[in-house]
Amino acid sequence: MKHCIWDIEVFDRGDDTFHSSKNTGLPFYKMPLLYNQYNKLVDIKIYTYSDGDPVQAWSKTGLEALACGLQVFNHKNEIVSELPIEFTPEYHCKCIMKVYENMVQK
Repeated sequence: MKHCIWDIEVFDRGDDTFHSSKNTGLPFYKMPLLYNQYNKLVDIKIYTYSDGDPVQAWSKTGLEALACGLQVFNHKNEIVSELPIEFTPEYHCKCIMKVYENMVQK
């Protein structure tokens, strides 16, 4: 997070704050309630095997936060405000329709 100027709050997966019982995590259906308490999310994952470098991928959490209207600071040191087109339902529907159209033409 070399370039993120946001004040941050870190949620540790082992923390019991949002859990109904220890280490079970927040139920999926309650995630929008968590997202809607904030307007920004830092979506950076760093693992021991990555030698301190961010893993180059969007997380499900980051994509869900974008879908809920949050700004997301990502692995590319970018602040993103909209869900990337390749993750939208419209994009995938168009891709599926192309597959079906190709099947019908054969």
